[in-house]
Amino acid sequence: MIVPEPSASLLKIHEHLSNEGFRPSFHEGEISFKFQGRVFFISHDDSDAEFFRLLYPHFWTIESQEEKQAALAAASETCKTLKVAKAFLVEDEVWASVELFCSDADAFLAVLERSTSLLYETANVFRHHYNSLSHEHGDEETGGPESDDDGHDHEEGSGDPTSAPKKEEPHH
Repeated sequence: MIVPEPSASLLKIHEHLSNEGFRPSFHEGEISFKFQGRVFFISHDDSDAEFFRLLYPHFWTIESQEEKQAALAAASETCKTLKVAKAFLVEDEVWASVELFCSDADAFLAVLERSTSLLYETANVFRHHYNSLSHEHGDEETGGPESDDDGHDHEEGSGDPTSAPKKEEPHH
């Protein structure tokens, strides 16, 4: 597999994240970094210089066909509820992204913190819609990654971007 060289914009974003104390790395032509314990990816392609994508992969695991149907409906409701953010299924997982047209890397960096926070909100809104749909059908409440008092998802483990968190029953 040939991994493309990072674009000039990705190099600038990588430098910015490093200067801000993050430890970004290049992963298959994208930048990966951790923010509040979660792994995110940033992609950019020189062939569409104004397009930037911030990705929050596999924040929810789907374990059955019934869950998949509920996840599709919850993702649709999430997309209708929030500006800019997308929630979508990739095989048996739910991912979220913020996709933007920005004039350059500096314009993207100006909204990076807000975009990252929006992805946490996307996961929370998805969870709310999923659990609402599950209750309508008489299912027990389920949850993706645990959420703590600050409303942010926190998965246990190494934060390896290739492993999805397991669903656990919420703690009340």
